[in-house]
Amino acid sequence: MWDRRRDDSIYPKLMTVSVVRGRTGEIEYFLANFVDISSYKDAEQRIDHIARHDALTGLPNRLHLQTYLEQSLLIARRMSEQVCVMFLDLDRFKNVNDTLGHGAGDILLIQTAKRLKSSVREYDMVARLGGDEFVVVLRGHEMVAVASKVAETIRQQLNSPFHIDKHVLRTATSIGISLFPDDSLTMADMMKQADTAMYFAKSVGGNGFRFFAPDMDAHAHDKLELENLLYDAIELQQFELYYQPQLSIPDQTLVGAEVLLRWIHPDKGFISPAVFIPLAETTNQIGRIGEWVLENACLQASEWLRQGLPVGRIGVNISARQFLHSNLYELVQRVLLSTGLPAENLELELTETAVTTSPQEAASLLQALRKEGIKIALDDFGQGYSSLAQLKDMPLDRLKIDAAFVWDINDRQGEKGGVIAAATIGLGHALGFQVIAEGVETEAQLAFLVAHACDEVQGYYFAKPMPRQAFEEYLRKHMKAV
Repeated sequence: MWDRRRDDSIYPKLMTVSVVRGRTGEIEYFLANFVDISSYKDAEQRIDHIARHDALTGLPNRLHLQTYLEQSLLIARRMSEQVCVMFLDLDRFKNVNDTLGHGAGDILLIQTAKRLKSSVREYDMVARLGGDEFVVVLRGHEMVAVASKVAETIRQQLNSPFHIDKHVLRTATSIGISLFPDDSLTMADMMKQADTAMYFAKSVGGNGFRFFAPDMDAHAHDKLELENLLYDAIELQQFELYYQPQLSIPDQTLVGAEVLLRWIHPDKGFISPAVFIPLAETTNQIGRIGEWVLENACLQASEWLRQGLPVGRIGVNISARQFLHSNLYELVQRVLLSTGLPAENLELELTETAVTTSPQEAASLLQALRKEGIKIALDDFGQGYSSLAQLKDMPLDRLKIDAAFVWDINDRQGEKGGVIAAATIGLGHALGFQVIAEGVETEAQLAFLVAHACDEVQGYYFAKPMPRQAFEEYLRKHMKAV
């Protein structure tokens, strides 16, 4: 029962009624006992809240989301409205946990939840499924336009810097969108479709949103098949290392080679690294694959050195996830020791994303590696988000100009062709780094780079990436020419 206290506050109470009978068995009166159960009701509500909400962010959880979405679909059918389900997760969230710990990751999730809530209307739902996965539910009319606007707002909100302790972090999000009744009529199908669209958005580079399309199911099936094949690629010896020469200019002396991974499947043939490397990262296989590349590249380079071949340094690409893993230093030390390759013959090539996610930790690790004699190159420079302040404090040996900027040298639209390449050369030299340009394909590009005092080059103009035997022949010919 509900009753009123003397201060006019309403409270719940439990009434128990007992029957009192006389000697003849007739009811003489009823006896009622009352107990204030406010505390029980409060505990009941707290238990219900805990069961239906995420403990970390306070957002509705999967159970609450399902109930809300079922109700939203019923209302939408009756009111002839549309319902939108957005699946989203944070790009590179694992990097934060790996470098700064789960405490920082939790703070990032809490701040993300607040930004998501501020990006939608009061009556829209934002829920957390777990980890870095969130769901947004919208209801109304003209939902394609509304969903596009909300998704872009969310993307911009999550692109803004996060301040966590003393660190400034940047992240991004991939968003998948499914619509009722356009795409599906059931809650289960909407959730599945939004999830599929999200992974499609992630597979094409992330930091964006995609509406579900029927052909995405086929794409998801192909991706799952490729993921399963990728697990066995190492054991079945389907990977192969290719080598692309790097030369100093203007004399075009061989100084080293970049190691490139190729996957040759017996049935599917050549599978592009642009396809399987992102897949390896999202499925957490990149560490195992990266370790295989490092070990085999160092082993092969050591063998060439023993044969007296002038291989110079070998550049091995290290993914952001591999770089941010805590045992990279120990891994490199172990591989050099087991293969016998001198440290000065190994160069690790890192992307800007890897070193800017947590600049202080990155600088410390790079400094430790360089003290051992290992060289460090910043790959695809100009495509990331590193600031000059971060760059000048990084212990680097070399900047690699991204091939896209080298190709701009042939730009016929005016004087802007090659301006970024020229600026990068000047910046690198001012900071005390050597500069290497990749993707050189024409004599005009080479002449431009020579004129602007670029230190080294690689590209199809000199040689394509070659398998082991072909590169070994290249080394022998180069040794004879010298």
